[in-house]
Amino acid sequence: MNKLAPLVLFVYNRPDHTQRCLEELNKCALVEQTDFYIFSDGNKREKDKEAVAETRRVVDEFAKNSRFQNVYVRKSEVNNGLKKSVINGATDILKQYGKIIVLEDDLLVSEDFLIFMNGALDYYEKVPKIWSISGYTPDLKSLKTYDKDVYMVERGGSWGWATWYDRWETIDWTASDYKEYRADKKRVKAFRKIGYSLPEMLDAQMNGLIDSWAVLFTFEKFKQGRYTVNPKLSRIKNIGTDGSGTHSRAEKRWEVGLKEGISPITFIPPELDKKVNRDFYNYLAGNFFIRNARKYWQKYKIANHKAMVLKK
Repeated sequence: MNKLAPLVLFVYNRPDHTQRCLEELNKCALVEQTDFYIFSDGNKREKDKEAVAETRRVVDEFAKNSRFQNVYVRKSEVNNGLKKSVINGATDILKQYGKIIVLEDDLLVSEDFLIFMNGALDYYEKVPKIWSISGYTPDLKSLKTYDKDVYMVERGGSWGWATWYDRWETIDWTASDYKEYRADKKRVKAFRKIGYSLPEMLDAQMNGLIDSWAVLFTFEKFKQGRYTVNPKLSRIKNIGTDGSGTHSRAEKRWEVGLKEGISPITFIPPELDKKVNRDFYNYLAGNFFIRNARKYWQKYKIANHKAMVLKK
């Protein structure tokens, strides 16, 4: 295995989630050889000030006693929001290391999380078709009989992910071609084919309704026609679907069990398994909030058509 990728964690105002995340990370294989960066965003509202401070106390205590090779804590005095924090933080680390593994504070990891992510980064580094690595996989029926360790999807994942600088540096974070894309019904339809709610999410981003780095990350991936590698057995469990997150709502749909123990991983060439890819798409499209995204967006467009980016 090549030199290990740095691990980056973004935290905000959830000390309990952060504590659990850090405790599980400290049990991972390969932590003694891994540099660990923790980015702590400043409070947006006065009522979050104490929670942010408590989260930072958790982080500082962890840094004193962790098993990681090095722990670097970066605290912002202002609130940047998740999008700016991720883009700026990841860019800085990627320029230094060339590759990165990223987590947020509501994710628990398997014992072999770093083994899987680093192995995939090494294997697919010189495979241009691969855009990113995901540590999470939902509970898909098609995977019950799937006989490989990984599968590819056209839509990416932001719950425990990894990528390389040469992919990251190609991203247009302003989506400067958005108007041309939006005017082309075939392209909008194609974008929807990799993720049911993606066109509405991009519209919301471009009209200032959400502040998402992930939809811009996925839009660039779509334009370049690349894949994300997912594990058959999830290396990530999200504990933030309890409604505590700034950008999440309570839902049990995404709960999965973590892979247990450490075992060999066989990576495969970048080819889509049509059955699994279709199952992945349908599973995400079946989410209640995703099913309703288009309806809510249509209401927004009718009520706010004068403010639309594409107004004439």
